[in-house]
Amino acid sequence: DNGFHLWDSHAIMIYFMEKYGKDSSLYPKDIESRALVNQRLFFDGSDLFARHIGVVGPLLFRDATELTEKDIKLVAEHYDIVEHFLEGTKFIAGNEVTIADISIWCTITNISTYSPVDLEKFPNIKAWYKRMEALPYAHFNTLGGKLFAEVMAKYIKK
Repeated sequence: DNGFHLWDSHAIMIYFMEKYGKDSSLYPKDIESRALVNQRLFFDGSDLFARHIGVVGPLLFRDATELTEKDIKLVAEHYDIVEHFLEGTKFIAGNEVTIADISIWCTITNISTYSPVDLEKFPNIKAWYKRMEALPYAHFNTLGGKLFAEVMAKYIKK
């Protein structure tokens, strides 16, 4: 952005929302609502996405050759937390879609390539995922998920 360099998708989303999304429900102005969005973003960055990268990183960037059942279970444990976030709300941090939804949705889409969400066990995630897929920009996440699935296909035991 005009020579300003920033990394980490969570920081980038916050930066762009603060700079360009002044009146957007994607990153609410209300301090408590924003704190909840930030909490969910930080959960994604420090827990969900971090665990995901801990599992796939050795496959993609080192010499690991396959996913283990232990790896898959470690990531799947986080579905309980996401299910809890969605109790009594339509979205991750309330009843409006926020950047926390977009972030966690992208992470779960990628994780689902090797550790699918049991949608019967997690009805809140199931309903939320349907709402996310109905968004006008959902095709970007779908495309990214398909590309990641192609990369991961060679590491997944049949």
